[in-house]
Amino acid sequence: MDPTVATDMQNPFIILSYIVGPALLTNATALLTTATSNRLARAVDRSRHLLGELADAAPELEQHFRRGLEVSQRRARVIVRAMGALYLAAGMFALATMLSVIGAVLAQFGAPVALHVDVIAAAVAGGLGFAALVSAAVGLVEEARLALRGLAIEAAEVELTISRRPAPCS
Repeated sequence: MDPTVATDMQNPFIILSYIVGPALLTNATALLTTATSNRLARAVDRSRHLLGELADAAPELEQHFRRGLEVSQRRARVIVRAMGALYLAAGMFALATMLSVIGAVLAQFGAPVALHVDVIAAAVAGGLGFAALVSAAVGLVEEARLALRGLAIEAAEVELTISRRPAPCS
């Protein structure tokens, strides 16, 4: 048996961390995917609402609804990209977990060459998963900024509506 494998086998936390780390990241990514699905549903609902408002909008408000709709649709596209990255991350973390389990079996049977290949494959899968998770997180920050921009457009629309109201009679 490879001496480094024998040393690693004496410390159960090393083997456990190879398996538990990716498994926890898989669960965290799945939870983030669920929250992101809800964000997508809200962006789609907002786009549909703005489409309805645009159809009935007074000419002076039409541009505000168009800008709001553009922001809402951009939000949806950013969320869909983030979800794709989250699905990739979940898949890569699951693959890394499975490869780690296979590595534990290979270490038990003393297959050093196969074990080294497996460790490299698990590290690559985990690294890709982490990169995808970071990419999704960056996208979701961008989406939150777009949501704030949409809110600013809505506030401007309300201000315009209020300013065009006739003054109350005394």
